[in-house]
Amino acid sequence: MRTSRAIYQIGLAFVALLAAVPQTRATEALFPFEVHDVSIPMEDGGKLSGKVYLPGEGPHPTIVTITQSSHQSWDKSHLPRASFARSGDYAVLFVNTRGRRASRDNPTRGGRNPFGKDGYDVIEWAASQSWSDGKIGMWGGSNEGKNQYATAQAQPPHLRCIMPALTTSDTKEEGNLPRSYEQLYLGGVLRRELIDRLPSSSRALQQVLSHPLHDASFWERRDPTAPTVADIEVPVMAVGAWFDNDVNRASLRTFKTLLSETSVALRPHHRLLIGPWTHTGMYIDGLHGQLSYDNSAQRYQQREKQFFDHWLLGADNGEEKVPAITYYQMGVNRWRTTPHWPPEGMREVSFFLHPDRTLSSEPPPNGAASVAFASDPDNPVPTVGGQNKTQVAGKGPWDQREKVEAHRDAFVFSTAPLERDLEIAGDVSLRLHLSSDAEDTDVAFRLTDVHPDGRSMLLRDGIVRLSLRNSFERYEFLTPGEIYAATVETIPIAHTFEAGHRLRLIVSGSNYPRWDVSGNTRDKSAPPRVATNTLHLEPEHPTHLVLPVIDMSVSSKRQTDGTKSERKP
Repeated sequence: MRTSRAIYQIGLAFVALLAAVPQTRATEALFPFEVHDVSIPMEDGGKLSGKVYLPGEGPHPTIVTITQSSHQSWDKSHLPRASFARSGDYAVLFVNTRGRRASRDNPTRGGRNPFGKDGYDVIEWAASQSWSDGKIGMWGGSNEGKNQYATAQAQPPHLRCIMPALTTSDTKEEGNLPRSYEQLYLGGVLRRELIDRLPSSSRALQQVLSHPLHDASFWERRDPTAPTVADIEVPVMAVGAWFDNDVNRASLRTFKTLLSETSVALRPHHRLLIGPWTHTGMYIDGLHGQLSYDNSAQRYQQREKQFFDHWLLGADNGEEKVPAITYYQMGVNRWRTTPHWPPEGMREVSFFLHPDRTLSSEPPPNGAASVAFASDPDNPVPTVGGQNKTQVAGKGPWDQREKVEAHRDAFVFSTAPLERDLEIAGDVSLRLHLSSDAEDTDVAFRLTDVHPDGRSMLLRDGIVRLSLRNSFERYEFLTPGEIYAATVETIPIAHTFEAGHRLRLIVSGSNYPRWDVSGNTRDKSAPPRVATNTLHLEPEHPTHLVLPVIDMSVSSKRQTDGTKSERKP
């Protein structure tokens, strides 16, 4: 491989001399770029097509995006928002991935890390051009972020840094579906809103549907572990979003791996930024769902420019002093920093469910009763907002009162108005005791922040299939009437419930179409039936919400700006 790479590098010099750049034109964008069409040779004989945006006479450090998107949408939405593009300090190279759009007429590249191999060739080609000074960074979100991780794992010599947003280092999607079990079967329940957008004839979809258990022989082959982030040799600034579609746990896990498995010298240079956005919403200071976070996009753009200026321009701009993790504390709408996750001062605090529909840090008294609720597959409790990929049920924080809390099969538990702020940062879970008259059923929960005006704004949701309560590798069906312990998990969050607000927990048997609906039967081919589920609240069988509560005296030291933006409904 190294010999063939060396031969390929020599060839690039000749390509750079021979390559004419056709269709030169002035861009109609807001910036003084000249835009040139490019065709980039791959080592396997393929060619990737794209455009290079030049701010003036070079050479310039170059920022590369390898994407599935069209250049028209990129011109209109991505490039005008990028702070590094507005500066005029960088050449920007836009390239379509193999098999997509302008690069669609290329055969699939095989072997280990094929997207990384293409990225390697793109980076080294860009470094050989007269308009580049040989210092290359990568930028972009979602699928573009996966391309960055894959490319960095291939270790192109001229790559200096990457900034992957709203993605993980997991292998790229197959058939428009994530490859990991966790993202497709969170809690053991199929992510219905992810698959309903695909044709039923999709081969990838049929394979996923036929493996509802975590069968290692299938899922590890579908989601191979090599290469890993341990192969990365450049600084990474990862960007996450609290209302992105279920990648936050994987994003935090990826970042922790960067801090533990890349070279010791490199680890202090990695950064993570997590904002309050929905997927691809980091440039938006307006509504995310039904709430605004007015000071969030500005911080993203400031960090974007600071990171690239330091690693590509050599600017002494304080980048090395920025703590490893910068995250947005929703509720009070302030940015905070921490060297690790979860933040210092976090402790788990239980809020118990009581038969009178209250939620309290006080354990249930002796003699506390249980409560029963129905789970009707023909009348599921609807999804309203959350970490959804599609807009079919909304994205981000939405008011749950009208369609969720008013549903006959939803049980609502609330605290009294808080006397002081309650700050959380970390994982939220529901630890429950439940019995059912069915041999299988689902339990779903939603955590909301109830504002003084009554709005019940969604923060997190989760679900578990009771037959998979102990393991996603095998079913353990229920004996009707027997009490079982189970934990419903969700992805991390950072939020402050302000004084005067209430915490609210909504428990139901479904959350559709975010997740599939259980037929409440052992035999999945049997007709669906209504299950009666009993939530136990007795002292010997408590059900309680577990929150990652932060010591407020510690959190005040992590505040990175002193201004609180106005939260708008």
